[in-house]
Amino acid sequence: MRLFRSRLEGFGCTGIDLRLNLRRRFALTLTGIALLTFSASIHAQNATTQAAPQIKGVQATPDSLPHPITDNSYSAAFSQILKTTHQTGRPLHLRYELKMVDVNGKKHSGSYETWDSVDGQRTEIHTDTYNEVAVTPAKDTRWVLRDSVVPLRIIEFNTVRLYPLFAFGSFQGALTSLKAKKNSGLQVMCGENRFAMICFDQSTGFISAGSTNHELVLYGNWRKVGNGYLAGAVHLQYDSNLLIEATLTIASNNTVPPNLFAIPNGAIKEKFEPSFGQINPVHKILIPGFPSSLPRASEESGNANVKIWVDGHGDVSKVELEDADSRAMGRFALDSARSMTFAPYQENGKPESFVVSLASSTMIFTPPNSTNTVPASPPSFSPDPTSIVPSTRPGW
Repeated sequence: MRLFRSRLEGFGCTGIDLRLNLRRRFALTLTGIALLTFSASIHAQNATTQAAPQIKGVQATPDSLPHPITDNSYSAAFSQILKTTHQTGRPLHLRYELKMVDVNGKKHSGSYETWDSVDGQRTEIHTDTYNEVAVTPAKDTRWVLRDSVVPLRIIEFNTVRLYPLFAFGSFQGALTSLKAKKNSGLQVMCGENRFAMICFDQSTGFISAGSTNHELVLYGNWRKVGNGYLAGAVHLQYDSNLLIEATLTIASNNTVPPNLFAIPNGAIKEKFEPSFGQINPVHKILIPGFPSSLPRASEESGNANVKIWVDGHGDVSKVELEDADSRAMGRFALDSARSMTFAPYQENGKPESFVVSLASSTMIFTPPNSTNTVPASPPSFSPDPTSIVPSTRPGW
């Protein structure tokens, strides 16, 4: 049993001591090892609500939050979250201030800003290492201007800023009843299975936390936006290490100027939005990567970004870790990437080498009595469609 502790202000109460007890149940057969991967869209249409603290003096409509949880139905609580988090309305302008920490302990900062109206959608991301402007005019495809590969922490923020997609994915087909728990005076209702736990504030119905193995995301400081609510604070950590701390500083339904959705100079049309689990249409993976070994009695999960150099035959010649949730996940991703094989890439009929960055998302469960050291299936790698040796683009 792993015990998560997080002492944070604004997540339910001052100095909340949040303990998420995630039971480990190993229903594994034959191989003794199950490698689980999940797919999560990283560009949500609208912002959403999520949180833990009570909201005093707020009147809720019958079909939306906040209101107390009156039964133990996980599916009902989940349905209410979806309704409430998509009632923020249009036009909508959101801005988050981000604090991030990479696998080497280096701190980074930046902003994540979105605009949404009948004229289109626009996202701007600016950090100390990365810049992006993405525009989707009404009835058009997505146009993107980037100056480098999408950082892992930005990908992860997209998967948790509305609600914990990584935890929700683990509950598909395995809904559980909610059970009451109490954490430093905060009454929560939690659903759990062998892979994840999700907790809701009993007094409001908002999500307070989600966890899978090492990963924990907390929500707090809820703000009313339109007819919905948004978490004003989002905190993602891996074990006791901070990955992302996001603060919602702008949440407005004011009119958005139509010219904001003009396509930026130098932007390229994106064939699909990058996410965990997608296959790149340009550089096809023929043979997924397998790690050469796996420590016995280990339970590892998390994400990593790996840069891979591929020769004209489709063989991997070099790998480099760009970022990861932990050093263990970084080593696992590098080991897997080395054994990958790609379809040979050609330009003008001639074999050409290329460089691509892949985001991997992995969950590994190895019971203590297992003698097998090789997982039954590879981690899920998804290439960033614009990660092939980024060229200098105008507009910055």
